[in-house]
Amino acid sequence: MGPPLRSLVACAALFVILVGITMFTDVFSVILLGLVLAFLAAPLLVWLEEKKVPIWAGTGIITLIYLLIGIGLFLLAITSLMIFAGEIPQYQQELNANLTGLNALLETYGISIQGGILSSGIFSLKTLFAPAMTIAGDISAIVVNGFFVLVVTAFILLELPTLQDKLNRSFGPASSLSRNLPTLIRNTYDVMVVRTKTNVVLGGSIGAFLYVIGVDLAILWGVLTIILSYIPYIGLFIACVPAVVLAWLKFGWGRGYFSSSQELPSSTSSSRTSSSQRLQQTICGSPPRLPSSSPC
Repeated sequence: MGPPLRSLVACAALFVILVGITMFTDVFSVILLGLVLAFLAAPLLVWLEEKKVPIWAGTGIITLIYLLIGIGLFLLAITSLMIFAGEIPQYQQELNANLTGLNALLETYGISIQGGILSSGIFSLKTLFAPAMTIAGDISAIVVNGFFVLVVTAFILLELPTLQDKLNRSFGPASSLSRNLPTLIRNTYDVMVVRTKTNVVLGGSIGAFLYVIGVDLAILWGVLTIILSYIPYIGLFIACVPAVVLAWLKFGWGRGYFSSSQELPSSTSSSRTSSSQRLQQTICGSPPRLPSSSPC
């Protein structure tokens, strides 16, 4: 087989692989997420094994922990979306006021964008967030995918302790795969442990800061920061975008810049209960109260 034919066969094989991945995206995403969760839980499994806990029992404990975390995240997301959906009219009013203030600032420099993209009312938050509401409403798909992810994670965790023996039997102890793959997995364990500690500190700090300054749904943004920070380079940026947008909607461009920000009704901040406080009240099981009350 000549080089041109070999290149053609390689391109055809790559095309078939990409088509297969596209057709079975849901399956690949479940397997990939299960693999990531297994690597995250591997240090805990090793620790439980050192404490003389059987592999099957350690896997069951980790699966139960993941199940409880998944239920908590699901309830947090649903509650936050319900609160956000109730606040969309207020957010729309604040968005229109901020765009009006931006237009006023630009007009002072002789820039007029009347009827353009910065016009008040040009953006509809209901339309922008309709896809998110639709996805959140498909509860059955979320539950089924979560179940399969847990199953894949459990099977991978059960196979991890015997991986070295299986590699030795299949490829021989002297093979590069048998020698290098376990080392790669151990290094991945160490990276995941450091990354998890960093993400928890970072997400907790960001969530606390947003709660202190009064940004809505601060608990959700802190949790989202912990999860998305596992994505290199862009994860933290993606997690910060919704929090920054909500902060801009609530506080505008700054009280000293646009006079329109000061023209918002003074009763807005006093009459509307903070979404972060209401979210915390929902989690604590108490009815909504005024902002001056204790959250729990």
